[in-house]
Amino acid sequence: MSRESVRFAPTWVTYVVMIGMFLIISFPIVWLLITSLRTRQEYIEDPLGWPSWAFSNFVDAWNTAHFSTYVPNSLIYMVSVVLVTLVLASAAGYGLARFDFPGRPALIVSFVIALTIPFSSIMFSVYDVVAGFGLLNTRVAIVTVAVAMGLPFATFYMRAFFVGIPEELSEAARLDGASELGVFFRVMLPLARPGLLTLSVFSGLWAWSMYIEPLLLATTDQLRSVSLGLAFFSSEYAGANQPMIAAGIIIIVAPLVVVSVAVQRHFVDGMTAGAIK
Repeated sequence: MSRESVRFAPTWVTYVVMIGMFLIISFPIVWLLITSLRTRQEYIEDPLGWPSWAFSNFVDAWNTAHFSTYVPNSLIYMVSVVLVTLVLASAAGYGLARFDFPGRPALIVSFVIALTIPFSSIMFSVYDVVAGFGLLNTRVAIVTVAVAMGLPFATFYMRAFFVGIPEELSEAARLDGASELGVFFRVMLPLARPGLLTLSVFSGLWAWSMYIEPLLLATTDQLRSVSLGLAFFSSEYAGANQPMIAAGIIIIVAPLVVVSVAVQRHFVDGMTAGAIK
């Protein structure tokens, strides 16, 4: 085997594997999109046939599944969870990264332990606490529980990000007369912008697809999230109108795809940032 073939083979194999993986991953998405554009009769007769471009399925899914109520709910949950998480996680992460106080190692370990606790194991206790405060069937309860469940990871992530910022920058700001709050708001937060953006993407995508929290804490239809509404919608029409269900899934997934593509570069920068250029 020549040297040229030895060099070419790994690249050729890599491209073949990448193309194969792309086809495997994209096939369910393409199939879902095509299904959403079929009529119910077309799907029954030929599930893999070419669609007649029935865009009315999206309108029917939007109206039938009450997405006009669920989408605003999820937007409220997403914005609230992201804002509260960013404020608390950045402050707590900075404190754990920069200040030495008694019990800090134990506190850091507690955050790590909290990451391993599934919500299903504590959800009944959470329900009792929320009910004890009289917050059942309120958006405040859903947002508060969602923030509490995501805060350990968010704090741990922001702490790791602040640790990667050189301490000399903080010391230089203090020598210039900046207070500790000034160092945090005027030096650290601007430098932590990639991390904050990445965390906002994590929190936002998770809050948009939130399912268990509104199912547990809200019994009224007016507080359901899009994921919960889609689950009830799919169970009600399962086997009856698959194209309309596929259209409802695309309505819910499309915003996630758009946001992911829009912030992809910033997301990668935030995941790889660990030093100041």
